[in-house]
Amino acid sequence: MKHLSKRLAACGLACALSFTALCGPDTTLTASAHSGRTDANGGHHDYKNKSGLGSYHYHHGYPAHLHEGGICPYDTPQAAIPEPQPALPEPTIPAPDTSVPVVDGPQADPAAVPVNYALVFDAAFYAAANPDVAAVYGPEDATLLFQHFLTAGMKEGRQGCAAFNVWTYKAANPELAAVFGDDLTAYYTYYCTTNS
Repeated sequence: MKHLSKRLAACGLACALSFTALCGPDTTLTASAHSGRTDANGGHHDYKNKSGLGSYHYHHGYPAHLHEGGICPYDTPQAAIPEPQPALPEPTIPAPDTSVPVVDGPQADPAAVPVNYALVFDAAFYAAANPDVAAVYGPEDATLLFQHFLTAGMKEGRQGCAAFNVWTYKAANPELAAVFGDDLTAYYTYYCTTNS
């Protein structure tokens, strides 16, 4: 009898050491089971509701679960999480170009420029509609605001006055869109030179 108890103790110790070696000391194994055979649908009855899911549920290698709408939540591929897109850079407003002299006198007035930009530009409107530009150039400096409109505002499609919107004009004139494409400055210039 002594030899039998020593052998059982040795086997028990060997099993415990083998389990620890295979699973590691910090590994926790949880096993849960209950009675019930699997039927042709892969589920089984649990009349005592030990799973807490009702009298019929599924396992097939996963924790007890239901097949809502006939679809197994473990067999359904998860929707891919889209990769975050890099943020678009903030548009930059160039500082006033001091290397190009600002012309004083009649040419500085939009109405005096050979192309009649007065049809598409009003300094007060432009400053109010584009506070980012007004913050750089000053809301009261009509000459610098007009210079920005000519060099950058028209290319960006900024609205220079209440009476003309380049995007509306482009959409209303498909024959011009066929010629000018995305050259927004061309739409402004065409409108100013033809007044139509």
